Order: sequence, then C-alpha cells, then structure tokens
Amino acid sequence: MRADFVTFRAFLPDKSLVLHSDGNGAAQVVAGAMHAALELSYEFSPLDAKGIGQWAQKDAQAIRTASDFASVIRSKKQAALEQQLSQFVSLPSAAPDANAENYKASKASPVEFAFSCCLNSLADPMFPPRRVAWSGPGGERSEVRLAANISGWMAVKKADAEKAGRREVMAACAGIFESCRRKLPHLLCGDAKIAEYESALDAFLSKFPERKSFSRLPEILESADREKIADKLEAISGSPLARELFYYECFSRAGFTPFIQQETIGLVYPELKIPKPRGNFGKKKRK
Repeated sequence: MRADFVTFRAFLPDKSLVLHSDGNGAAQVVAGAMHAALELSYEFSPLDAKGIGQWAQKDAQAIRTASDFASVIRSKKQAALEQQLSQFVSLPSAAPDANAENYKASKASPVEFAFSCCLNSLADPMFPPRRVAWSGPGGERSEVRLAANISGWMAVKKADAEKAGRREVMAACAGIFESCRRKLPHLLCGDAKIAEYESALDAFLSKFPERKSFSRLPEILESADREKIADKLEAISGSPLARELFYYECFSRAGFTPFIQQETIGLVYPELKIPKPRGNFGKKKRK
C-alpha cells in the first residue's frame, strides 16, 4: 500500500518552491501550494497584477473585515470597475483569424481576470497571511507540479513552463488552486469534524442560491460577518485557514471570485482544453 504524500514543486527562472508532506502537516503543504498556485495564476495571466494591487491599495487600506469589504464594494459600479481595470490587461497585437479552421470565438473578456485580481487585492486584509516563501531559482527545467495521494485524494497536475504557453500555465495553476481549495477543508477537519464543518457552511450558503450578481456580494459578506460564520468554522477546524476558505465560498456564491476560475479561462480562451475537476474531495456537491 502506497504511503500518503503531498508534493508541490515550482521551478521558474526567477524563483522556486518545494513543499512536501508524508502525511503529517499535509494541510499546511496543501495551503502553501494553494497560495503559490494563486500567485502564479496571476503571474502567467495577461495582466499587470502588481499594477492592479497598487491601484487597489487605497481601498484595501480601509478593509479589515468582511463588512469593511462590503462597504467598499457597495460604492463601486461593476461596469466602471471593468473599464478602469482594462488598462491593466495586455491584449494580443492582432485579432485571431475568424476564418481559420480551428477558430473559436471567445465568450468572455480577459478583463474578468483583472476583476478577480482586483477582488483578491482588496480582500487580502480579510484573510490570514498568504505569503509564499519563495526561494531562488532551482531545478533542471521550469515547471509547476502538484502530486497527491492522501485521504482518498489522488491528484497529478502539472505544467511545463518551458514548452507550454503562458495561457496553459495559467490554466494549470488555476486547476491546482481549485484542487487544493476543495480538499483543504477535509484535511483541516479530518473525518471526525468534516460533517460538522460542512453542515455549518451549507446552513449559511443555502440562504443565498448561487447566482452571478455583483450587488449580492456585499449582502452575503455582511450577513457572514453578522452571523460570525468564519469564527464558527475556524473553531470547528481549529485553523484560521477556514476563514479564507469560507470567504472564497461567499465570493463564489455571488459569481465574483478573488481567484481565476478554470471555467473563465475556458470562456476567454476556448481553444484551450480545460479539464473538469475529478475525484473525491471529501465534501458533497452543493446545490
């Protein structure tokens, strides 16, 4: 029988990161992989992510809680934000040939990536520290890889940063982020607590049917703050990471996430083959 393990490796021209667990401390390794993949998904996107962070800094300074975030967002108009954020998006110098045999029309704009990046910068003060402890360059080739076989979770996700295009690497990193995000609650809670965690989470989310609406985002976050759901989930799991995971769920409920979704990548770049999530992540599908 193969021993439990989780390994994340990122070797890039300017930095590297290696995380590994043989079972003990797996949750911290998966959290580290999640944060690194989040950072890399923006790094390989067609965005000036640092520019967006600096642009959002003034508003972010006023945010410490979910209610603070809601107050800031309520004063914004979605269309105006998209227009302002478009300056940070790098568009192709030439439009694709609509007459090409393999042409597929985009169904979304890369400005959606910028919108997610902006939300991520604004929400950062709400989360526990998400800093990634990068080291200097290392490894024989540039790649990003996650491999796991633990608690019923088997995953192998990778991207060759030398051979693949930036879009493919972005998609792979978004996939690694999503896999880690989905598995992390079970690793934090274990078999003994995961049912209680999911019950508390679902009891709150069920009040807000999943629907894309920017105006609903502050409503959901203010309700979460009033009911102290993040505190409850942190107490059940015994980890402050539960707060971050919970807020990701709130953002997802409103259809505006502070992370790049693979589904959005597939809409912006329909020529890419985006794999659907597979496997048992230790939680039931939410309605």
